[in-house]
Amino acid sequence: MPFDKPKIVRRIDPESEIQFLPGVGPKRAELLARLGVTLVRDLLYLFPRRYLDLSAVTRIGSLGAAESAEVSLAGTVRLARPMYARKREIGFEAVLDDGSGWIVCRWFGRTFLKDKIEDGQRWLVYGSLRLWRGKPYLSPQEYFRLEDPEPGAPDEGRAGQVTPVYPLTEGLTQWQMRRLSLAALPSADSLPEHLPDALRRELGLMPRAAAVRSLHRPSTLAEVAPARRSLAFDELFYLELMLLGRRIHLQAEKRSRIYERRNHLVRELGKTLPFELTEAQKRVLRAIDSDLTGGSPLNRMLQGDVGSGKTIVAVFAALRAVENGYQAAFMAPTEVLAEQHFRSLGRLLAPVGVEVACLLGKMSQAERRPVLQKLKDGAARIAVGTHALIQEGVEFADLGLAIIDEQHRFGVNQRLLLKRKGVQTDCLVMTATPIPRSLALTLYGDLDVSVIDELPAGRKPIATHIVPERKRADMQRFMAERVQAGERVYVVCPRIEQDEESELAAAEQWFARYKEKIFPGLSVVLVHGKLPPAQKETAMRAFESGAAQVLVGTTVIEVGIDVPEATVVVIEGAERFGLSQLHQLRGRVGRSHRQSWCFLIPSPGAGGDSLTRLKILESTTDGFKISEEDLRLRGPGDFFGERQSGLPDLRLADLVADYPVLVEARQAAERILKADPWLQAPEHDILRHELILRYRSRTDFLRSG
Repeated sequence: MPFDKPKIVRRIDPESEIQFLPGVGPKRAELLARLGVTLVRDLLYLFPRRYLDLSAVTRIGSLGAAESAEVSLAGTVRLARPMYARKREIGFEAVLDDGSGWIVCRWFGRTFLKDKIEDGQRWLVYGSLRLWRGKPYLSPQEYFRLEDPEPGAPDEGRAGQVTPVYPLTEGLTQWQMRRLSLAALPSADSLPEHLPDALRRELGLMPRAAAVRSLHRPSTLAEVAPARRSLAFDELFYLELMLLGRRIHLQAEKRSRIYERRNHLVRELGKTLPFELTEAQKRVLRAIDSDLTGGSPLNRMLQGDVGSGKTIVAVFAALRAVENGYQAAFMAPTEVLAEQHFRSLGRLLAPVGVEVACLLGKMSQAERRPVLQKLKDGAARIAVGTHALIQEGVEFADLGLAIIDEQHRFGVNQRLLLKRKGVQTDCLVMTATPIPRSLALTLYGDLDVSVIDELPAGRKPIATHIVPERKRADMQRFMAERVQAGERVYVVCPRIEQDEESELAAAEQWFARYKEKIFPGLSVVLVHGKLPPAQKETAMRAFESGAAQVLVGTTVIEVGIDVPEATVVVIEGAERFGLSQLHQLRGRVGRSHRQSWCFLIPSPGAGGDSLTRLKILESTTDGFKISEEDLRLRGPGDFFGERQSGLPDLRLADLVADYPVLVEARQAAERILKADPWLQAPEHDILRHELILRYRSRTDFLRSG
C-alpha cells in the first residue's frame, strides 16, 4: 500500500458518525461536514478526484521541452529561496538535482514553503513542465519529502506508487485525507452488497467492498477503471430501475378518458395556418394521437430545437382534448413566456371559436376572479399560465391535458401538481433546450420521447461570430444597417452570478449606453424580470410592433419572445453563459425567411476555455451537439443554468464519461422489470429493498404491484 497504516486499525461501523473514526474528533468532523461527510460511509464514498502515477520517476537529464507534460521527479534540493517581483514576495522556488541534471521547481503564491523546503533535503515532486523564456521549469502539484518520518506521509520507499488526490476544504491537507480514508477502509467490508451475485457475475462487476478499496488504494492505475465501472453501474442501475419502473406503472394504468378522432377543430385550425406542418411535426402529432386514443395515459416529452415549431404541435394536441370535451392547460416558467403563449394561442384559436384564459401570479384578486370562474365552469377550454395554475384555489371543470413548456425549469413535483388538477390527466412536456442522451435517460427516463428534428421550410442557419472589442464599431454599423432595412435587434446583458441586484443595475447601464451613445437616433427599450408588469408589457409591444428597433434585456428574453423581424442578437459578456443558454438566446432570431446573425462579445480579458466554448457555438447550430458539449464542460448540476430538483444525486457516476455504463445499466434494468415488473420474485428482494431505500418518494409503483 502507498502509505503506512494508522497506529490504531480497527473496523468501525460504516453508519457510525465520522467523529468517532480514529484521527477525526469533533473539530475535524466539522471540516469533513463541509465535504458532505457526516458518517464513516460518506468518507468511504468520498472518492479521489484523480490519481498521481508515481510509478515512473523520470530522470531530469532526459526531460525535453514539451510544455504541459506531467512528470514525477526525485532529487536533492541544491538551492531554495523565495521568489520576488517588484520587491514583493510572490512564491518559492527550489533547484532539484538527481545527478543526471537539474531543474527549477516554482510554486507561485506558496511563500510558506521557505520554512519547509531546505537545501540538502531529498524530495519527490509531481507536476507539469512549463516554459519561461524558452527554458523549462516544473510547476509542482504534489511534493513529498522522501526522508519525512511523519506517519501518513510518504517516504523514499513509497516512490513508484499510485497516489490518490482527494477533494479538500480549508483546514484539511491531502496527507490528512489519505490517512483518514485509510483508517475508514476496513469498514468497507461491512458495506452491504446492493447487486445480486448473478447480475454481478453476468456483467463482470466487482463486489462493492472490493471496488471501494480499489478506488481508494489502487496498486496500479489499471485497477481504477473496473472499480469505478462497478460502483457507477450500481448508482445508474438503481436510477434506471426506478425510472423504468415508474414508466411501466404509468403504461399499466387503464385509460379512463375516452378520446375519439374528432377532427372538426383540428381541421379548421389547419385551414387557417399560413404554412404547412413539417414532416417531423406530423410524425410527432401522430404519436400524440396514438397515445391519446390508446389504452394508457399520454406521458410524453417533446424535444425540438429553437424555432422548430413545438408550440403549434401542442396547440393541435390541446384541440384534440377540447374536441373530446376536456380542457387543456399550458404551464410556462416565466410570465414573459406565458404571455407570449396567451397572445399566440389567442390569435390562432380565435377563428375556431376556442376561448383561452390566462392566469399569472402578478394578477390582482379582481383580475383573477373571472379567470378562475371560467376555468371552474369550463367556459375557458384552454388555460395558459405560470406556477399560478398549480396554486390552491385553481379548479378546472375537467382538465384532460397538461402541457408544460420548458420542463427543465420546473421541479418534478410541479409537473405532478398540474396533473392532479384533473383526474388521470394526460401530460405533454416540452423543451427547446436539447437534452443530451444521458440526461434524457436519467431525468426523463419515465417519459416517452419525441423529437422535432426539422426546421420549417425557408429558415436559414443563423450566422454566428465572436466579436473582439476592436471590432465592436464595425458590428454596430452593421446593426444600424439591419435596422434601416426594417429589421430589429436584441442586446443581451452580461450574466452576473448570484447577484440579481448587480445584474439589474448592469442591465440599466447597458440600456443607457445603447440608448444614449450607440443608437441615440433609434428607439431602444429595456426588459428585465424586475420591471413593473405594465412597463415590461409596453416595451414588449413596442418591439413587436416595430415602434422600438432595439430591445436590451437580461436572460428573461431567453424563451417566449417570437418576433420574426428580429434578425440580430448581440450577447455581451458571452463567456458568462452556458453553451445551451447561449444557443437558446441565439434562437430569438432566425424565426423567418430572413438571414439572421448572432454576435458573441467576450468580456475584456476572457480567454482560454471561455473562448473555446464560444468557438463551439460559432461552429455549429446543432442544438444536440451543443448540449452534449455543454454537459461535458459543466456537468449536470449547472447544465440548465440553475440547480433543478429532480437531477440525479450521483456520488461517482458521470453522465458524460459513463454513458456506456448508463446504457448497460438501463438494459439490465429493462431485462429484470420485463420478467418481474413489481420486483416480487424472492431473488429480487435485495433490489426491491434497496430501491425503496434510495427513492422512497418515487417508488409508489412497487406498492401497487
